[in-house]
Amino acid sequence: MSITTTKLPSRGSRISARDMRDIIRATRESAQESKGRVRVTTKAQARAVLLEIKILNLANLTCIPAGQSANPSAPEYTIELPQTFNEAARQGVTYSYSNINTRVADGTENQQLTPNYVVGDLIVVQNIGTFWIDMNIDGRQWAKVA
Repeated sequence: MSITTTKLPSRGSRISARDMRDIIRATRESAQESKGRVRVTTKAQARAVLLEIKILNLANLTCIPAGQSANPSAPEYTIELPQTFNEAARQGVTYSYSNINTRVADGTENQQLTPNYVVGDLIVVQNIGTFWIDMNIDGRQWAKVA
């Protein structure tokens, strides 16, 4: 099995359409080579993987390998969200969450994750030690709801 290395952009930087296509192509090839199984045995072998959102939980996502939604026995993976997506407090502001896509800041300001997480969306995840995390290549951020 060949290992494709794809460098993801640093947090906050923009990603070109060409780079995005390369990331998606590499993760699809990886999924095809592993027959839908996501395996990481060492940190050196960790790579970005394309997954499909199956279930929206309050603090994380349940995902399956991309293209496996019709397969009832597809393996499921719990995907952690970036830190700022589910913090209880940050810089003196407290947050309460009603679901994965909405929260209230200091009990008064309604905020929505934009774009929302939606069942069926494809996300790129990375293995970090013992867990998987969404790399947020869609650039999701919290926005005030008017």
